[in-house]
Amino acid sequence: MQNINPKNKLCECGCGGFVTKPGNRFIHGHHRRGVKVSKETTEKRVESNKKYYKTNSHSKKGTMLVNGKFVKKEDVEFPLCKCKCGERVKNIKNLYIRGHNPGPFKSGHTAWNKGLTKETSKSLADGGKKQSATKAEIWPKEELSPPQLCKCKCGGMTNPGREFIIHHNLKLVERTPEIYEKVVKKTKGQKRPNGNWNPWSKGLTKETDHRLKLLGDKVSIAMTAKFKNDPVFTKEFGRIRGLKPNKLELKFEDFLNELFPNEYKYVGDFDTFIGGKCPDFMNVNGQKKLIEVYGDYWHRNDDPQDRIDHFKKYGFDCLVIWESEYQNNLMETKDKVIRFHN
Repeated sequence: MQNINPKNKLCECGCGGFVTKPGNRFIHGHHRRGVKVSKETTEKRVESNKKYYKTNSHSKKGTMLVNGKFVKKEDVEFPLCKCKCGERVKNIKNLYIRGHNPGPFKSGHTAWNKGLTKETSKSLADGGKKQSATKAEIWPKEELSPPQLCKCKCGGMTNPGREFIIHHNLKLVERTPEIYEKVVKKTKGQKRPNGNWNPWSKGLTKETDHRLKLLGDKVSIAMTAKFKNDPVFTKEFGRIRGLKPNKLELKFEDFLNELFPNEYKYVGDFDTFIGGKCPDFMNVNGQKKLIEVYGDYWHRNDDPQDRIDHFKKYGFDCLVIWESEYQNNLMETKDKVIRFHN
């Protein structure tokens, strides 16, 4: 505790403290407080420090210790890597560049099974049979059902062989207020290591991560088969997702009804699938004709001919109308649709 003897005087730096040593005007270290230092003085001090560290040998900045002496890094000659690659190591204590060390094997070592296959080597064939038999005992092969809509009715897709997305089965369990109180007491105040939950796939894409590409391909194959062969699933999928026509499709629907009343129906809400593809408008009066409306932005990388060829395989004629074509050349679009219909 500071001595507040009335004989002690206040520190002249203005901190409010008392000087304990007789004859002093400041508390130790406070004499520089409040002193205004000019820019020239600061630059002069910085340059002085730089000059000091450059000229004094005991300074370690920009140097490294070699044989008990500090030497400038520019003057050190790093040894060549012992793997004979011709490059120099980055650490003077190392013999190899990282990854160049051949390990315990001598140069020229060849694996015993290099170039052998199950067809040419009996030992490899016998080993493969034993391994596959062991795996079959430990992990018996099961036929997994394809991905389906989660039974909690959230609208998400499950993994193959599962009825619920993980933890979504708990949504159907009725919980009493007492159970909620227990859960709150148990988890209150807990924090995750990062503060937030970050999924493993955050920031990854199919192009940068092979796992996402494999998962995407599997789901794509399973969903295409579902849309192609299960009309009940497709309608339920569209209903849960709440699919509705966009502004462009609504305008084009009115446009079609003016030209051909009750001839075309909007089926883009997953109402109808043809070969796993869902068209926008479909003729409902006996003609096997389809009309697709392409937005310039969302379909900028799509080739309309791919869609036309796909529906052609199932006996349907398809007409593709672009957004810019409909908005900027209405009369040409009208003639185009009339020729297609007739």
